[in-house]
Amino acid sequence: HKILLVDNERGFIEPLKEFLEGINYQVLLAKNGEEGLETVRNEGPFSVIISDQRMHKMMGIDFLKIVMKESPVTTRILVTAFQDSRTVSESINEAEVFAFISKPVDLDALKKIVSSAVKEYETKLQIRQRHKIIFVGQKAGLTNDTQIELSRKGYNLEFIRNSDEYMEMIKKSIPISA
Repeated sequence: HKILLVDNERGFIEPLKEFLEGINYQVLLAKNGEEGLETVRNEGPFSVIISDQRMHKMMGIDFLKIVMKESPVTTRILVTAFQDSRTVSESINEAEVFAFISKPVDLDALKKIVSSAVKEYETKLQIRQRHKIIFVGQKAGLTNDTQIELSRKGYNLEFIRNSDEYMEMIKKSIPISA
């Protein structure tokens, strides 16, 4: 599973990266929200994104709100040294943050939270993949970029040529009892 760590303090995220790589996660780093978004768009999908709240250029919660829209299956975790009720409320209600991690980070707790976050990601991905989007016709006017984006977000796409092919597919998927 791929994890993205976003924080402007290299002295904080480098040891976390080493720790998570030591338990077999692939970890990428970004120094702020803007770089994080670029990484999500170019290197995604990510199972988990762990972001600091207080960063230059963009606060962690604002970054995670954008991530939620662009990569809804990714599980989001917020790291903060200061947990005020407004940040907690906004994180849960607007960015659907899965968990909070307080600084300094307890590595045993981090391991458990990341493991749970990966399970959450897998569950959301399975649900998303069970739902198939079927397009009838010449790729239904979708561009390659749109197809790639939908696939990256976890959608199961199927293209069929015509309505006869669609009816055959339905017949095969509906069990017939005697």
